[in-house]
Amino acid sequence: MSTKNIDRLTEQARLTRGRVSARAAELRVRTDPSELADDLMNFAAGKAQTLTSQARTLAAAHPVAIGAGIAAVALALFTKRQLSHAEIELGDDYSDYDDSFSSSPPAAESSINPLVSILSALAAGAFLGLLSADKK
Repeated sequence: MSTKNIDRLTEQARLTRGRVSARAAELRVRTDPSELADDLMNFAAGKAQTLTSQARTLAAAHPVAIGAGIAAVALALFTKRQLSHAEIELGDDYSDYDDSFSSSPPAAESSINPLVSILSALAAGAFLGLLSADKK
């Protein structure tokens, strides 16, 4: 092998070593946990901003529908609570469950009127719609 070929191969090896070193340094930076966490946080912040913008647009376009949805969820939660505390009296000495084995004191009864819940949820939806319409 001639000196010219050896010099050419040595130069190619030096260039290849430089490319491999640069790529390894880039991979070290890209796989650094703090760099990955920063990338993930930036991605999540961008997605949250997009979703917030879409939610504002939707609320501005349909404030009553949003309020009705909130009212439906409130009514479902209200009826679930009422049904979970329901007791059916079948006579003087019998009920559908026995409270004597309960280790906790009975929960305070809710005095929330479902109609008030629905109306306040509709008002909240309309208010959210108005707020989001002002931000345009």
